[in-house]
Amino acid sequence: GPLAFLFVRSSSFILSMSQAPPPPPLEPIPKWILALSGAALFGIFTFVGWWNDAANLDPSKNKKPKGPSRVVMGAPGREQIENGEIDLKEVAQHVQPLMSKAEQAVRAGRYAEAQQYFVMALSNLERLVGPENPGIMVTCMQLARVCEAQQKFDEAEKYYVRALNVFENRPLDNEEEEAYQHVLETVCEFCYTSKQETKAKRYLQLWMESIERVQSPQARQSLPTIASLLGKIHFDAGEYAEAEQAILKGIRVMDSLEAAGNTGAQSPEDFNLNTIMYLSKIYTAQGRLEDSSKLYRDLEAKYRTLYGVQDFRYARIVANMIAPFSFDDGLYQDSLDYYDRVLESFDAIQNGTATNSVPVTPARLALEVMEIKNQRASSLVELGRIHEAREVVQNLISNAAPGRNTPMTRSRYMRTTDATVVWDTTNSTQDDFVADKYLKIELTNAPTNKKIPEGAVVVARFENPEEGQDPIVVEAPFEDDKVSLRTPLIDQTKRGYYLVEVELYKDSSKAELLSHHFQMIQSILDSRRIHTRDDMMKEMFATQMNMDE
Repeated sequence: GPLAFLFVRSSSFILSMSQAPPPPPLEPIPKWILALSGAALFGIFTFVGWWNDAANLDPSKNKKPKGPSRVVMGAPGREQIENGEIDLKEVAQHVQPLMSKAEQAVRAGRYAEAQQYFVMALSNLERLVGPENPGIMVTCMQLARVCEAQQKFDEAEKYYVRALNVFENRPLDNEEEEAYQHVLETVCEFCYTSKQETKAKRYLQLWMESIERVQSPQARQSLPTIASLLGKIHFDAGEYAEAEQAILKGIRVMDSLEAAGNTGAQSPEDFNLNTIMYLSKIYTAQGRLEDSSKLYRDLEAKYRTLYGVQDFRYARIVANMIAPFSFDDGLYQDSLDYYDRVLESFDAIQNGTATNSVPVTPARLALEVMEIKNQRASSLVELGRIHEAREVVQNLISNAAPGRNTPMTRSRYMRTTDATVVWDTTNSTQDDFVADKYLKIELTNAPTNKKIPEGAVVVARFENPEEGQDPIVVEAPFEDDKVSLRTPLIDQTKRGYYLVEVELYKDSSKAELLSHHFQMIQSILDSRRIHTRDDMMKEMFATQMNMDE
């Protein structure tokens, strides 16, 4: 996913759109509990965490607290303990052994057994200190994590909500707000790992509000990320106004953090690029193409001023971020203009007239130029300038160096993910080795977010570089967001490139053309027949050496 680089509170919670790892089975004792509870009274305060100076409250020493003792999480324990309403020895006797057994079961991987002990411990705590006492919060968190480890997401959510209820409907001091944020962070992580991102919306909002109440410089570092994640959830739900509001808030906070030198581990540059991408998608979804275009124009102007148009860093940002983002949002003329500017920058660097602060090898620069021209051809196709696009790709093929990587291409519906020569050795033996080959191209619509109609058909035309050879045409239905096209077996292929022209039709009648793009595919073999395994290995080794060079 696009926001995966963002970190929250420098913690273990990295929200991404990819599959998250399974949660740890046992919630560790949070540092804020250990810091606030002091010497744990009868061992129970490591789980209950009532007092900042808990050791002074040991009734067996018959001592009053030395000074004002702050109540952790608003627990009403002082008066209840002094009045004998809560017997800490009884709490330790009926809770601590169960918690110890639960932890042992967790470490042994017996999560169902651990859950039973945690439930009994929670029941005893509620009986002894009351169901609304904040001391039950950590036990609820432990229970939720054990349920989560068993994929019992409904039960886990129930206990997470109970832990959150401890903080609601009452004022919180700064330490309590920090504890509240810890629980909210954990609950948001749960929503993502359990594939319930929509439910995270409320908790992300509460998390932001808590951070804003405290105004901690360190906690504020996470605000831009939280706001952006909230914006993405709104966007996915079609709530564009709310998504825009959240994204803009994240940008404003990041600007203020950057001005104050308080961005932490986050890169303001990466953050702004990714959030502006989402903001542009919001505008595009609302038909506000001019607003979307202005976002990218302002961003390009920012980096043009920062680096200069003849700087390789400027060219890379425009080529890899601004131009393709514009293309994906349907701003094809804008993307073409950006690619032209990048080529001008590369020309200046190649000619030695640029003041370039980043060293670039000629080989890398040549590859960059080839890729940009290939993407420029995609913009020409979408603008209906098919003839020009074909000329661009054919010119690339005629000037490409042997062993050069194959640049990928895209259209409004599709993106090429792989183009290669495939070996077929099914019927080969050690002594008599014959390398028959396919030409293959893979396409996907996953990165384009453009829905392909059911029953759509892809047609690919492989133009054979050998004179007098007919082009190879293959087609296949586009299914499950991805299709792989293979040619029939070919015995002879010439070292060089095939021009592949890909067309997407609405259905098998091929009456309505939806999308169109061109692709270069490299054949790395000489036209001679390879008869033995040794010959093939020598050829492949020589080819790999060329590619390495």
